[in-house]
Amino acid sequence: GPHLWWPVSGEAESAAALAAAQGVEIVPGGVFAVGRGGGGHVRLCLTGTPSRARLKEGLERLAGLDAFDGA
Repeated sequence: GPHLWWPVSGEAESAAALAAAQGVEIVPGGVFAVGRGGGGHVRLCLTGTPSRARLKEGLERLAGLDAFDGA
């Protein structure tokens, strides 16, 4: 699929802010939820990058952050 739901440690909003500080834009899962769901995940758009190399770079940056340890 064109999107990946990645589990995060802590709040998804905080994880998104950490990612943004690393130059990677992601969306907290709660934006897509009805009610109170989606708080423990972020949504990554895998088709929004100009190349596979940039996608790989972004995913590696996320993987290096504590919030993205696969909680």
